[in-house]
Amino acid sequence: MKGSDVNFPIFFDKNNCRENDNDNYLYSDTVLIGDSSLFGYSIASPFDIAGRLRELNPNKIFLNLGMPGTGPLAQVNHLKKLTNNTDFENLVWFFVEANDYSDFGANASCGYSHKEPQNLHRKYENDNDNYLGLKIYIAEHLRGLSSFIKLFISYDDKFNLDKKHYENTVKDLTKYLKQKNVKNKYLYFLPYYNRHSYKNDFFVHPNVKKLNILKKDVEEIVTKYGFKFIDGNDAVKHIKNKKRLYHYEYQTHYNAKGYTLTAEHLSKNLGLK
Repeated sequence: MKGSDVNFPIFFDKNNCRENDNDNYLYSDTVLIGDSSLFGYSIASPFDIAGRLRELNPNKIFLNLGMPGTGPLAQVNHLKKLTNNTDFENLVWFFVEANDYSDFGANASCGYSHKEPQNLHRKYENDNDNYLGLKIYIAEHLRGLSSFIKLFISYDDKFNLDKKHYENTVKDLTKYLKQKNVKNKYLYFLPYYNRHSYKNDFFVHPNVKKLNILKKDVEEIVTKYGFKFIDGNDAVKHIKNKKRLYHYEYQTHYNAKGYTLTAEHLSKNLGLK
């Protein structure tokens, strides 16, 4: 790959979404909604999820409505706005465990022009200044001990799903899909660096425990409304060093390998490949 999956030009379609033909908005076999992981942030075509799906299924039409910096509610509202006149048979909704537990507001558009999420993150940081100061003090003065302490310290709100709000969002989406006569709906739970960076040879890290609770909560809600739940971690469970699924093994988005495995796994679960 040698960088070809990172350094890239892309084009935006008529709705400022990534690389869809105009005809995709009239009919698509499968519509995809999600955040920057689906959009393909910092990844070239066809190394992104939608690009791989199109390669694997050349006779199928995929409409990529991935929007960087959005949460579930904004994604549903944008889907309704852009597909009002679109016929489609399947919907795949990506839930990224790193941040989709926290919603970023009701409105969004495709592309990179999202300001609200950054403002919300800033508010979160301001609310936790005292806690951050304590962490910095521990890191500077206790060093090795701080690494041990971090095993037992977690953010109060991190990975906690607002179940009532999320269920209302799922319920609203279900109503819309019923009106559109959509045949199949899927929730693809996408794991992230938070889960893959911890070693669990002897015990499960507290943050991974919280991620597992998050996954369980999401699965219970979406299956209640007829979604098929797909655990994206199954796509990469055979990879020993999962950090290699990310750019330079840092806390970034998936690289080409991670997206390829995800697209292959999803394609099989959709019965398309």
